[in-house]
Amino acid sequence: MLMAAMLIKMLTEVALLALLGRWLLGLLVGVGREHNVFWRLLDVVVSPAINGVARLSQGRLGPAGQARAAGLLLLLIWLLATATKIYHCLALGPGACR
Repeated sequence: MLMAAMLIKMLTEVALLALLGRWLLGLLVGVGREHNVFWRLLDVVVSPAINGVARLSQGRLGPAGQARAAGLLLLLIWLLATATKIYHCLALGPGACR
């Protein structure tokens, strides 16, 4: 269970950082961001989370709202995975989580 919590935590960290990088790159590049190679790469990483939120919201949110909701959902998943990891590390002892 500890390995699963660590894997989920790692994947959500990657997705959160990609979402943050996509937002920052969008601010820097501006209107032509869809043609930027790095934007498309970050979009590929983040698209499963955004598509999942789009399905859950049934299209009621716009693209910006979907990205914000995906960020909040990823943050919640990260917090739960971190709490699970801490719980298992405390149960197994400090040597198991180094």
